[in-house]
Amino acid sequence: MTTQREITAGGDVAAGNIDKRQTFIIEAPKTQLGGLVEQLREQIGKDPEAAEFVESLLSWINPKKTALTRDLAEKLNACGKGHLICDALEAKERFAKQLKKTTFNPAIQEIYAYILGEIYANFNHRIKPRIAAAVEPGSIEGAIADLANTITSQIANAPTSLGVGMTEITGMLYYLTGNCHIDWDYNASIPSSD
Repeated sequence: MTTQREITAGGDVAAGNIDKRQTFIIEAPKTQLGGLVEQLREQIGKDPEAAEFVESLLSWINPKKTALTRDLAEKLNACGKGHLICDALEAKERFAKQLKKTTFNPAIQEIYAYILGEIYANFNHRIKPRIAAAVEPGSIEGAIADLANTITSQIANAPTSLGVGMTEITGMLYYLTGNCHIDWDYNASIPSSD
């Protein structure tokens, strides 16, 4: 039996063999969203009173001025998705409240701005064309769930204070719809009045 009582060593001490083979850790390349999540991790606890808004988020928060203004319910009804109205209004309101809570947290706001941009681009290029094609029932909802799942997988290691899951992603989609950044009518050409 080997004991390690009252020993002094200038190096490693073990009761058996010491294995000093090299170990290499290879990390997956960081995505832009992953980098923002890391910034958020660093910011937590440093400056909760930060008062600077993220510039790009403001463009999503402010309603887009259009020649034809319709609310979220009208947009969903127009494309045959009226059954989503109650859930959409609730999700939109939930995200609006979350957004308000994070007003003074620039790192979270930057992540929100990035996610809102991703939702906007993906909806217009992947989901909206499916609405025009009158795909089978549930297909649009499935595409929205796929989009939300893709984004949440990018932020899986984010702190819980980020408060973004699949429900919040869909809330962001409906928030963008309510602010006239997204329209569900594929053929609707709404000129900007800017």
